[in-house]
Amino acid sequence: MKILFVLIFSASVMAHPHHHSIAVFDYNSQSQQLELSLKILTEDFEKINKDQKAYLYLQNQLKIEANSMTLSTDFQGREEDHEFMWFYYTFDVELTPGNNIISMKNTVLKTVNTNQFNTVKITLFKQTLAHNFLLDDDNYSFIFQ
Repeated sequence: MKILFVLIFSASVMAHPHHHSIAVFDYNSQSQQLELSLKILTEDFEKINKDQKAYLYLQNQLKIEANSMTLSTDFQGREEDHEFMWFYYTFDVELTPGNNIISMKNTVLKTVNTNQFNTVKITLFKQTLAHNFLLDDDNYSFIFQ
């Protein structure tokens, strides 16, 4: 019976692959920038309209506010191999240790993959918080104290 369950479960997992992005934010207090490294499966990213530049697409899918102030994105570059693509951005923002709220809307690849989920990890002043943006979960506020 256990073998049958494992076979059925394995088949259902293979039929519905998971699509996942990982965004890691680190605050650089010297340059007063929030630095972002975004990792996406190359196969998933290739499903996006080829006419749209990658960095512009991602800017529109990832909206960020720090302490109720919208942050503008500065594209720094990208790297890719056969499996993953990495995109690098910076956001100019002056933060001080203590109370900070980073609010985010994350819809990266959600229009392309119905089962897309996006993990975000943010580190400010040695405190790290993380959140998984699942199916209908597009908005989240990280509260640093």
